[in-house]
Amino acid sequence: MNNVVSVLHLEDSEKDSVLIRSLLDCGGIFNKYFWAVNENEFVRILETEQIDIILCDYNLPEYDGKEAMILAHERFGNIPFIFVSGTIGEDDAIAALVNGATDYVMKNKLERLIPAIKRALQESEIVQKHKELLAALIVSETRYRRLFETAKDGILILDAETGMITDVNPFLIDLLGYTRENFMGKEIWEIGFLKDLVKNKEKFFELQLLNYIRYDDLPLETIDGRKINVEFVSNVYLVDNQKVIQCNIRNITERRSAELALIASKEYLDKIINAVASPIFVKNEQHKFCLVNDSFCSLLNIPRMDLIGKTDEQYFPEKQAQLFIAKDKEVLTTGKTNTHEELLTDGSGALRTIITKKTLYVDADDNRFLVGVIADITNLKLKETTIRKLNETLEQRVVERTTQLGAANKELEAFSFSVSHDLRAPLRRVHGFAQILIEDFSDSLNEEGKKLCKTIMDNAIKMGDLIENMLTYAQIGRISLQETEIKMNHLVQSVFDEVSYGPESARIQFSKEDLKTARGDEIMIRQVWTNLLSNAIKYSSKQEVINIAVSCKTETGKIIYCVKDNGVGFDMNYVSKLFGVFQRLHCDQEFEGNGVGLAIVKRIVERHGGEVWAEGILGQGASFYFSLPCH
Repeated sequence: MNNVVSVLHLEDSEKDSVLIRSLLDCGGIFNKYFWAVNENEFVRILETEQIDIILCDYNLPEYDGKEAMILAHERFGNIPFIFVSGTIGEDDAIAALVNGATDYVMKNKLERLIPAIKRALQESEIVQKHKELLAALIVSETRYRRLFETAKDGILILDAETGMITDVNPFLIDLLGYTRENFMGKEIWEIGFLKDLVKNKEKFFELQLLNYIRYDDLPLETIDGRKINVEFVSNVYLVDNQKVIQCNIRNITERRSAELALIASKEYLDKIINAVASPIFVKNEQHKFCLVNDSFCSLLNIPRMDLIGKTDEQYFPEKQAQLFIAKDKEVLTTGKTNTHEELLTDGSGALRTIITKKTLYVDADDNRFLVGVIADITNLKLKETTIRKLNETLEQRVVERTTQLGAANKELEAFSFSVSHDLRAPLRRVHGFAQILIEDFSDSLNEEGKKLCKTIMDNAIKMGDLIENMLTYAQIGRISLQETEIKMNHLVQSVFDEVSYGPESARIQFSKEDLKTARGDEIMIRQVWTNLLSNAIKYSSKQEVINIAVSCKTETGKIIYCVKDNGVGFDMNYVSKLFGVFQRLHCDQEFEGNGVGLAIVKRIVERHGGEVWAEGILGQGASFYFSLPCH
């Protein structure tokens, strides 16, 4: 299960709560666990949290499990409810299931708990989806009926087998002036005023065969003898596995008049748009070209008279035409201006790249037209392609240079390893000679000389530590990982016992969660914990009480460990410097160090396929995190 499941457990035994929570984690249920021991806590959690499933003991000292189930279902819906009990009898269990419990699991058979939870969640999800589908169906049916009743087009519904009218909407009744009884139960060829649409049974059979008939401009006569122009579209589709025919009848009388008026003013408009250099076109709501200028005709290499009254489907490849029409519909429907890049095949068959701005125009009679203005950017796209190829070449060069830099870094790492190794012997001699001067020639040295020798020894030790850290840092990338199962609880406690030995030990308050086992090189991971815990003690040493907490959490595919202290913290503006080599945010006089420890932590963790990061507040402490992959 991939989603986090919110689990509410009503249980008076802390031991049983810990056990159940452990079973949830081990059983692959990513969960957010809430524990309640009485009625008040139980209700409070239900009121404040979105709970996915409830686990409940059947018999509680101060509260009854049956009452908890009834309360949860009455006030918070049908949350899956599973009794987990050691005392429930068979009769009580059956009664609980009858009264709404999802399942029950005996505490001596807890191997059934995880399957029972998964099954309960799946059943709950199925029930919820069923409710959503049912609600969506009701909404869909209501919406269809509302659209049918309020549609501004006439609609007839026919039985596809017999041609009998089964429904008619109010708009068509008002448009033609006939009553509903004039329509209902009649076969369509019996309706006199529809004789021009479906003349006889043979024409109806043609409709059944084609599943679609369209008339763009047909005359109809109303009950009072008026002539109107209509657009008639008929489709056949399935409803509950039964074919029905829907006929849409749109009154286009006014629109037809407007189109005629537009044609009358065509000559004047031609003069205006032909003065514009950009290609321009005008379409009506049927996506037919009403007006085009000379630049548009030149772009397509198609004469004007061949375009007027035609649609995109008659000149362009099918996919292009469908895309053009879809964009037109979007503008005509929403009224919002649309600007987009398109591919267009001109009259010679060449593919051109254009940017088209489409705008809705509504005239005084509410006739809707689409006005398009085109910019041909074919040459510009060719230049962009050339620039993109140059960029790809440049990127390839960057990759090559990066590879060379990586090789150089490896050489530098080997050099660092060699130099660091060779420096240790001279430093040991320097330290040894200074120690001999103090021990064997102390009578010949004054206090200033002894102080200088002690300074030499201290600095030799510091330099030795630095070289040792540099050797460690260099070796991380050179040696192979010896991966084993690491028991983090034992390892962290062992490291803490080592690093907390000193004058501050009495002031340290150390807390540790149950840390998950991980896989890795135990020696290297020990170094990570040593560096992080040592830093936590060092940078919290000025506090009266040193608080150090180690915690762990699991995310998808990884385990995240954290060390939190109450020390001096740091400014988050400088967090990017923390894990760099020789990067320090505090001077040596405040806290000793060489700026390599966190760099070693970062390199070890990344060598294991993990990540490191930190959060801090200046003066209020810091938290250091590292992740390891789950195996």
